[in-house]
Amino acid sequence: MLVNKIRCQEDVEIFTQLPKEKMDGILRDTPAYLLEVMAKLARALFYSMDIPEDKTEEAVAKIKERRMGRLFEGITFDYQAEMRKMREATEAAEREIEAARQSAQQEIEAARQSAQQEIEAAEQRKIEAQKIEEIANQTVKFSNHIARMALDHHTASEIKNSLMEEFGLTKEEAEKEYQRVIE
Repeated sequence: MLVNKIRCQEDVEIFTQLPKEKMDGILRDTPAYLLEVMAKLARALFYSMDIPEDKTEEAVAKIKERRMGRLFEGITFDYQAEMRKMREATEAAEREIEAARQSAQQEIEAARQSAQQEIEAAEQRKIEAQKIEEIANQTVKFSNHIARMALDHHTASEIKNSLMEEFGLTKEEAEKEYQRVIE
């Protein structure tokens, strides 16, 4: 029986190219139960090859009616073309995956750089805040010192000299601090 020898696309092509007379000769003397077996085998084969249902059932009906000479009329299946399509689809999917991976890496890198910039900006703001705090603390010290000395009835020149000695200020800096507190 020829149907049970179909194992690959090439076998299908050989089977479909058998002359009409040879196919009719095979079927002429074939008992009905074998035709039924052939129909079931053909149906299973065509479904496994993903041939549309209408084409499959048309071919199965031809077997049962002993018209196998035109069994594969209208049924086309190009295994190599299907394999090519599958390879192309796989390659396209792999390209998409690679593009998505690269895009994700770029986004991660951009996010990392942005986070690093934010960290650096926060560090800079912290340093600036510390400087402002130091200046404020120093200003409070100067103000307290000047206020204490003024309450003790020291003269302006004594207070300025004390600022220069106590805090290491220049004459101009001491004058400036004194004026700031007095005003």
